[in-house]
Amino acid sequence: MTIELDFDTDRSLVELGAALPEPDAYADHHAGMLYKLCTMPLRKLAPGHLLALARENVALPCVAPLALARLEQDPFLEAEEHPGDLLTALLQADPAFWGAHRTLWEQTLILAAEVVTDMNARMAEGGLGDYLPHFAGDDFVEALLHFRNLHEVDR
Repeated sequence: MTIELDFDTDRSLVELGAALPEPDAYADHHAGMLYKLCTMPLRKLAPGHLLALARENVALPCVAPLALARLEQDPFLEAEEHPGDLLTALLQADPAFWGAHRTLWEQTLILAAEVVTDMNARMAEGGLGDYLPHFAGDDFVEALLHFRNLHEVDR
């Protein structure tokens, strides 16, 4: 599976019209930081940046494909806090987004299935039984269950 990006990664989310509005002078630091990420060329967004945007459901039509492209090489990529945190954030994204972007949902589902298969193999090799391995965050299973239930979202 290869994720195809249908937008120019030399442009920013602001330039693509997919960003948050510019915060006013009274906005908190978090809003300012998210907007700053929206002004960066997409090719310069690091995994931690994608994680922050995905967690806030900002510009997911651009952020999700960028994150999936990174996750293709390493689904357990540690963007900031623990291995797999970027994938977990995508799995927890707004159900309405996934309902409106079926192809991305299917690509994410394929990736999640590959991750679960790999986890099962690693758990068997390590003799872990049913215990989640150290390379998966505690929130991963909850995110998987959330994502699995999205098939019920109206498309």
